Amino acid sequence: MNVMEATRSHFMNVHNHLADSMIVVCKRMYDRGHVVSKSGNVSCRLQDGNILITPSRLRKKDVTREDLCVISPAGDVLTGETPSSEYRVHCAIYKVRSDVMAVVHGHSPYAIASSLATISFRYPLLPETALSLGSVPTISYAPPGSVELAEAVAQYLLEYNALILERHGVVALADNLEDAFDRLEEVEHAAKIAYLISVKGRIPVMGRAQVMHMVNFVKEQGIPVPEMAMNLLHKILAR
Repeated sequence: MNVMEATRSHFMNVHNHLADSMIVVCKRMYDRGHVVSKSGNVSCRLQDGNILITPSRLRKKDVTREDLCVISPAGDVLTGETPSSEYRVHCAIYKVRSDVMAVVHGHSPYAIASSLATISFRYPLLPETALSLGSVPTISYAPPGSVELAEAVAQYLLEYNALILERHGVVALADNLEDAFDRLEEVEHAAKIAYLISVKGRIPVMGRAQVMHMVNFVKEQGIPVPEMAMNLLHKILAR
């Protein structure tokens, strides 16, 4: 095997590994209620900078390797048929965030319900979500798949690793698929709790003293916290 063949073989092995990981995440999203019917989408950035993304109009539980599409960073279709209609959001994320290698978008019901109930996650509700994400903004409604939505998402990408889209769900990003999916679930978990207690008329977010105590504790214990999450917690304390 010459160098060119070896390089191609390595690329295909990586491609297939990512494809299989995306399929696992798609099925997990369906099994856990983050998507219904043909909703939601998942993508990964490939070694060559192109994007492997789920197709349009296909149930996530049924996705196979052959169904996945490859698009360019500009959104041009390179292989496959029709990529997810949300490809513009994925392209915007990869353009702005060179560190992001995976994006997961689910139509998570409690996150959507919370956006309709105007429940805010700018201030953390749970310590686990605070340490993983810091805070999560809600993006005002824009039509799914539109340039307008991609542009709205892009405005928040430098500060946040997860976003709630009003009436539409959650977008979570990370340097690998597992972490991106975990962030999606963490947002939905917090949204579920917030929605369930919203019947009381008030959602008791973490106060400044609680956030400060938590930040000091993790520093003393040497507990690893994503830099972006810690920056957001410091901004909360500075207010």
